Amino acid sequence: MGHSRQRGIALVSVIVVLLVLTVLGITAAIMMTQENRTARQNELQKAALYVAEAGLRHGERVLRNTPFSNLTLTAMLQYASTTQTPAAYPRIPEPPPPWDARRLGAYLTDGGVELANIESTAAFQLPGKDRAFYSLYVRNNEDDVSGPLVNGDPRIRLISVGWIADARGRVLAAKTVEEEFNFLGAAQSPSAQKLSDQGGTSSGVFTPQ
Repeated sequence: MGHSRQRGIALVSVIVVLLVLTVLGITAAIMMTQENRTARQNELQKAALYVAEAGLRHGERVLRNTPFSNLTLTAMLQYASTTQTPAAYPRIPEPPPPWDARRLGAYLTDGGVELANIESTAAFQLPGKDRAFYSLYVRNNEDDVSGPLVNGDPRIRLISVGWIADARGRVLAAKTVEEEFNFLGAAQSPSAQKLSDQGGTSSGVFTPQ
């Protein structure tokens, strides 16, 4: 009788130990998965930032090669997109703030070509089949008294939205960088990630649905 009771207690003890070990194993697996997900999100954010910065350099080259005149800059600000979409492929997600001409300005063009959804995957070492894109916009600087669509000074805002998409074109992470470009060569404000400003530039990591 005593031996049966001892065997029963031993069996319960073994089951309890197994349950504790199982819970610990599951907890460790969840923590590792969360850490991997966080690391992945951080890498996506950094990659999106690098892509947005690369887009900004592209936009600077275009503006440096553009002869300055108020009429030229006004035409840039009043440019109407031929696609009429924030991004044809992949589609930039909403929310955060809708990344379109109303919020960011007008698409920058180069030789009559919209600098929208420019793929730059080959320039970055992205994991798996991830892809890199950027779009470039211009809008008037806030200090120009002529208004948002008429240029009255030698300065203009250049905005680059960079994002990382998966193989199916779903956005995984996005960053927006912005700087003020001065056609007279005066000091420019450095590019910066902005969580919010007059144009609603922002950044984020996304989970495709």
